[in-house]
Amino acid sequence: MKTKLLYIIITFLCSCVMTDAQSVLEKYASCLTVPRVYNCHKAKVAPIIDGCADDVAWHEAEETELFVDISGEGHPAPLYDTRAKMLWDEDNFYVLATIKEPYIRAQLENHDDIVWHENDFEVFIDPNGDGKEYFEIEVNARNTLFELFMTRPYRSGGQFVSTWDCPGLKSAVHCNGSLNDSTDIDEGWTVEMAIPHEALKVGFDNGLKQGRIWRVNFSRVEWLKDGGPEENWVWSPTGAINMHMPERWGYVCLLDEGATTSTITRTKEEILIWALYYAEKDYYTKHKTYTNSPKVLGVAEVDLIGIDRRKLNIECTRNKFEIQYKSDDRTIRVTSED
Repeated sequence: MKTKLLYIIITFLCSCVMTDAQSVLEKYASCLTVPRVYNCHKAKVAPIIDGCADDVAWHEAEETELFVDISGEGHPAPLYDTRAKMLWDEDNFYVLATIKEPYIRAQLENHDDIVWHENDFEVFIDPNGDGKEYFEIEVNARNTLFELFMTRPYRSGGQFVSTWDCPGLKSAVHCNGSLNDSTDIDEGWTVEMAIPHEALKVGFDNGLKQGRIWRVNFSRVEWLKDGGPEENWVWSPTGAINMHMPERWGYVCLLDEGATTSTITRTKEEILIWALYYAEKDYYTKHKTYTNSPKVLGVAEVDLIGIDRRKLNIECTRNKFEIQYKSDDRTIRVTSED
C-alpha cells in the first residue's frame, strides 16, 4: 500500500512539473516578438543639421512610436517620452531624436568619453542586417560623441573597436532648457545626425537605395538617480537588458517618394529557430557545452505545431552549434557565432 501510494505521489509530482514547465517558445517569448518597422522616406531636401526639429524635411518624416523599456511588454513605461524620426538620401542616413527631460545634464565633453556613463542617446546600425558587424554612435546633451564598430555581438565573442570614428558624421544638439542647472525645469533636448553611407562600409555594403532594408535601433540611457541603476529605453525592445542583439533591432525600410509602405512578418520556423538559439546560449552558460537535443532545450509538442520537424536539424560540438531549417524555397540558419 505504501509503495503504491509513493508511486501515485511521484507520478502526480512529475505531471505537475511537466504541466508547469515552460515550452521553449514560452520561455523566450519576450525575445521573439516582431521588431518594430519604420517606413523611412527619401528626403526631398537634406535637413540642416543644427539640432532643431523645425526643419521642413522633418515635418514630412514619420515619427516612431514612443520608446519603451528594453525588456518589452509587461515592464513599466519610461518616465519621460522619447521619439525619433529618420530620412535618407543617396549620401546620408538622417536621424532626429526628441528627448523629454526635466533636468538636462551632461558633464563629459571629450570625444570618445564613455558617454553612456551619463544620460545619452544611442544609434545602432547594421546596414546589411546579417547580425554580425555593426556600428554604434552615442551622444550626450553636450553633443559629445562616442563611436564604436562591433566585430560581432559580445555574446559571440565580439570586440568593440573604439578607434573607429564615423568619418563625415555631422551631429548637433539643441537644449530646450538650461544645461546642468537643477534650479529650473527643462523641456528636453533634441539631437540630429547626418550619418554618411561611406562611413558604414566596413566589411560590407548595402547602399542607401529604394527598397533596401537596414536594421536599426535607438537606445536612451537614463540615470534617474546617481549610482544607478540606469534605465534603458529603446525604440524596438530586445526582450532582454542587452542592446547587442541585432536580430531584435527594428526594420528600417528605405522608401522613395510615393512608394508604398512595407510590412515585415516572421514565419513560425524563424521564431522557433531563434528560440532554440537563445536556449543553446543559456544551456552553454550553465553546462559549458552545447546540445543537439531539442527536448533538452525545452522544445515541447506545442512548439512544433505547423513545423515540419524533419526539416529541423541541430548540429553541435562542445563549443559550436548550428541550427538549420531547410525547406523547398529557403534555408533558415543560425550558429553560435551569430
